[in-house]
Amino acid sequence: MKSYIERAKKLHRNQKGFTLIELLVVMAILAILVGLVVPHFFGITDNAEAIQIMGQHEKMREAVYLYYTDTGEWPTEWSGVGLGTPAKRQLWLADNVSGWRGPYLDRPILQKNRWGGNWGVYEGIGFHGAGMGGTYTVLFYDNVPRVVCEQVDEAMDDGGINGWQFGAVQFRTGTNFPGFGNAPTPEGNRLTIVIAKQ
Repeated sequence: MKSYIERAKKLHRNQKGFTLIELLVVMAILAILVGLVVPHFFGITDNAEAIQIMGQHEKMREAVYLYYTDTGEWPTEWSGVGLGTPAKRQLWLADNVSGWRGPYLDRPILQKNRWGGNWGVYEGIGFHGAGMGGTYTVLFYDNVPRVVCEQVDEAMDDGGINGWQFGAVQFRTGTNFPGFGNAPTPEGNRLTIVIAKQ
């Protein structure tokens, strides 16, 4: 019994702890890894958000065209408007609209988007850029981070970020978005994507 205790004491005395230098080296390596991984993670997150917006565009496009086929009119539907407002809930609720066979969405757009801004479908007039005059039904998002706007623009429009105010995908920062008087006031970057020309 005594030999076991003596061996355990001897083994404990022979073990060494980490020195301060070894701990600093390990911490430096961890800091470098975090510096490499975290930006990459946020890049993946931004890319996923852009892909989600493009997927929602396809879903809204289908709903808008079904509504138009049934009624002969272009709809509006956006967050921040109550269920009892059929003029702004035409994809979900429409009183006295001839031919309406909805709802055209699984649920009404009531919630804000993930950045705290409104989003939805509305009528936009006078898109900027060559060949974009006229009236359009567009999908819009307020408060979208610029990097997400750029990724959507690059994937769906002109292949670059230099034409951010031209073409079928546009985004702007500020409180004024000319030509969209019937839309909610933007609170940050407003991203708009054309669904259909009226």
